Amino acid sequence: MKKTLLFCLIAILTINLSAQNEVILRFDHKVGEDQLAFNVQYTETEQGYDFTITRLTYYISEIEITHDGGQTTMIDDTWLLVHAPDDKDFSLGEHNITAVEGIKYWIGIDTAHNHLDPAQYALDHPLALQDPSMHWGWASGYRFIALDGMSGDNMDTEYQLHGIGDANYFDVELELLSVIEDGKVIIPIVADYMRLYRNIDVTTGPLEHSELGLPVILLENMSEIVFSPFAYSDINDNSFDGTFNLGPNPVIDGSLSVKLNLVSGNDYNMIVTDILGREIINTDFDSGNQTVNLEFDHEGIYIVALLQNGVPVITEKVIVNQ
Repeated sequence: MKKTLLFCLIAILTINLSAQNEVILRFDHKVGEDQLAFNVQYTETEQGYDFTITRLTYYISEIEITHDGGQTTMIDDTWLLVHAPDDKDFSLGEHNITAVEGIKYWIGIDTAHNHLDPAQYALDHPLALQDPSMHWGWASGYRFIALDGMSGDNMDTEYQLHGIGDANYFDVELELLSVIEDGKVIIPIVADYMRLYRNIDVTTGPLEHSELGLPVILLENMSEIVFSPFAYSDINDNSFDGTFNLGPNPVIDGSLSVKLNLVSGNDYNMIVTDILGREIINTDFDSGNQTVNLEFDHEGIYIVALLQNGVPVITEKVIVNQ
């Protein structure tokens, strides 16, 4: 009986590893610690001036995913037009991918497509004509990024920085882990647009649509410092009014005790994933005091996350030693 059960488990695992899974690229659009919102006044952290954002649109292309022990998959014929902050989830199609270890992509449009006629594409294609326009012209091609907003002493000075040019086609490369959500492989990325303003002063109202000057610095910042992996571990949200304690950590005998005191009026669930982002446990909780024992069959590193109304409020890294 045990041999039959083991064979079934191996067969299920083999099927899962070879299955086509939908891959979702998910962006968390932020400005510093705040969520990005248009016409909200932010303070640039290094130079201390105030600014708002009224438009932030950019292209992503030539996406390459590293996964499942160092394999690489190119997402062919895919261009993403990101309208921040509205566009958060982008489907990259179905692929033989179960656990993502890294991603590489480029900001802008690859040279082979940057100078083609946008009128040839269907209206819903990212490279079709857009309103406001993301196409600069035959020679320069597409706007790789368009950043507009207001600044100045009275917040009445308009600025526009639009980056173009094949020479400014820069890449982003991140080491990160995916998570499994409803059978889909989610690649979570934080985009902190406060970092766009490094070495850029918009208080004088620059209006630059160019492949030189400030737009180049803007695209360099996009490539180098704007994007980072989403950190699921070590979250402790002050808005969480209950208690969440687990131990022992490291786990010695395979058993972890989780003690919770959850206030009423919220929905709670706990998700446990391994270090590759594969979901091990997903369970719901009612309010009140309770203790749950988790059993681990394999040693390794796991992430235990408590979600309140769908948002992680407590996450802790757990080490299991056998």
